[in-house]
Amino acid sequence: MKEAKTGRKHDRNAQESRQLILEAAFSLFAEKGFHGTTTKAIARQAGVSEGLIFHHFENKTAILGALVQGIVGSNLDVVMKSLIAQREGDDLEAILKDVFDLFERSAREGRLRDMIRIVFNSLMTLPDDEKQRFVRQIHDTLWIPLTEAMTPRMKNASVDPYIFFRIIQGSIMGYILFQEVLEWKKFVQLDPAQYRDTMASIMAAAVREKTPS
Repeated sequence: MKEAKTGRKHDRNAQESRQLILEAAFSLFAEKGFHGTTTKAIARQAGVSEGLIFHHFENKTAILGALVQGIVGSNLDVVMKSLIAQREGDDLEAILKDVFDLFERSAREGRLRDMIRIVFNSLMTLPDDEKQRFVRQIHDTLWIPLTEAMTPRMKNASVDPYIFFRIIQGSIMGYILFQEVLEWKKFVQLDPAQYRDTMASIMAAAVREKTPS
């Protein structure tokens, strides 16, 4: 009985120390950038030893991956519930408008917004092998669940799902890059609804053009 209690306490302490590391890393990545943050700085801010960081995570990129899974994954649940909903008379442009609306609303949340900037900035400095692993993790965390959630709504759209999702992926990433990373709204004033409708129309036309009749 005593051993069981000791084991539970150890697990709880391990979870708490892991969370302290993640919170410290997120704060420092947002402030100093991924490349400008060291594991020593993370350990100092978290109040743990640097060795404990490497007990939980293989390297700094693994910390970033855990943050993506935690922050993006929690927002993804909300996105999924909205996208799965089937509406009468659903068409391709309606689906695309929903996608852009949902991602813009999600991106307004502080932690997700900062996470998006951290991810894009880190991709510019990661070595190629780590970059490939990290991109694969983003793909598995975000794009696979999104594809599965959207599939039921694709039945009425009469388009090739693979082409649709590749175009969606590129357009969302471009939207996030320009709006959240480059902060282009500071320089160009666009009506969000007009931008959404225009992008949805362009993307729908591109998907239909690439889909065999």
